[in-house]
Amino acid sequence: MGHIYKMKHPEVFQGSLKSKQYFEGWYFKIIDASAQNIYAFIIGVSLEKQTSLSHAFIQYFNATEHCAYYFKYPVNEFFGSTVKCEIKIDKSIFSSDKIALNIDQEGQCIQGELTFSDLVPLPKQGIGHGIMGIASYLPKLQCRHGIVSLNHNLKGTLVVNGEEKEFTGGKGYLEKDWGSSFPAAYIWMQTNNFEKDDLSLVGSIATVPILGIKVRAWFIVFLYNGKVIRFTNYNGAKIRMQLLEETHTIFTVSKGKFELEIDGVKTPGIDLPSPSGGGMKSKISESLTSTIYIRYYEEKGHQKHLLYEGAGYPAGLEIQATREALKLA
Repeated sequence: MGHIYKMKHPEVFQGSLKSKQYFEGWYFKIIDASAQNIYAFIIGVSLEKQTSLSHAFIQYFNATEHCAYYFKYPVNEFFGSTVKCEIKIDKSIFSSDKIALNIDQEGQCIQGELTFSDLVPLPKQGIGHGIMGIASYLPKLQCRHGIVSLNHNLKGTLVVNGEEKEFTGGKGYLEKDWGSSFPAAYIWMQTNNFEKDDLSLVGSIATVPILGIKVRAWFIVFLYNGKVIRFTNYNGAKIRMQLLEETHTIFTVSKGKFELEIDGVKTPGIDLPSPSGGGMKSKISESLTSTIYIRYYEEKGHQKHLLYEGAGYPAGLEIQATREALKLA
């Protein structure tokens, strides 16, 4: 499929299995209705300069039991569709409609099928593609990002090591990344588990190299009352950082008459393999049991009116940066 089609559809397989120093991964988060089973399946392909090290992978992150597993597969057992969001690794299938798991590695046996419904994709906007906007046209970026579904409903059961896990009525989230490496400094957060059902929040602040210059790039996407609101550095939004510590960040984003205050508190995470030069050789600490507090305001007559206040739990949170590294001093 052509380059322009792929740019317009970040959810499809963007790369080539002939590439070197390249990774591509999809992030499937699933949480049951009671928030007692909190999982992420991070799947993809890692293509290194030394071909013998290249492999496909399925990462299984069980936040409930605070453990994670990294399952490797030969590259020839990976298939990524270039026309739709569908990935096959060995006997497991991942798509925007479902995950069908058949994993038996390292003493872990995970089987079953979950179907997804009522997906909320990122609306197309302007001449840019996906959440990256006009930056999607830039060549040779270290990492590119795509949001496939801000929120969707789950139906089905998984059997994990002989124990049934019911996910019907639960919530899912789906995004992806591709390139050579994750940014050296970044914050990432995501939750769609608020008391109000149709809310979802995802955001990232990062320092990325563009044409040899380190640039701060950021976005916050907020799903509120069925509307997707973007705060980004390319649409004129502003960001103000109040606090940035290893396990706590507070900042405010604003655009026009709307303002969103975000307070993320990170619980102990798990070190997960992450890409560097295409290989999954680095580590990131990710928590899926964090909490993100938000306040959403609208300005009317020079006064701020609170539209919503609440806490998103459980939330995903990674803080891999300092204020100085993010050029927020």
